[in-house]
Amino acid sequence: MLIAACHDGAANMMKSSALLKVQSVQHCVAHSLHLLITVDSLWRIEELKDLVKKCRDIVTMLHFKSDLLEDEATSVADLAQLDEIQAKISKVNGVVEIDNQFPIASPDELDSDNVTGDTHTNLPDAQSHHRHVSLKGSCPTRWGE
Repeated sequence: MLIAACHDGAANMMKSSALLKVQSVQHCVAHSLHLLITVDSLWRIEELKDLVKKCRDIVTMLHFKSDLLEDEATSVADLAQLDEIQAKISKVNGVVEIDNQFPIASPDELDSDNVTGDTHTNLPDAQSHHRHVSLKGSCPTRWGE
């Protein structure tokens, strides 16, 4: 039976491999590439060092201020909901204004003797404009009459 290990080659890993009597030790390719990029090239170019430092600072700031970002996101979502509700309220107010322009008489007012034709100037809440007491359209020519 062959025992093999793959690790970064650090002293503690080599010692543990020896204690486990590992016959084949393979250094991790990903770790070797990481060391090649960071130690042997990245940290030797001053502009790249500055860029990596700025990126780390940004990530650290975002990590510690994540609650502020979440609060801001929630606030933006709340404002969007508020805008949607205000739009719906405006739409309903428009419908109410239209309803107020064309009020419908109650059944009691329709049954009273004060109503003659399509106008009811004798009703208690009568206004100066024309009101319809039926579902007829406000049109000078009514084909159904």
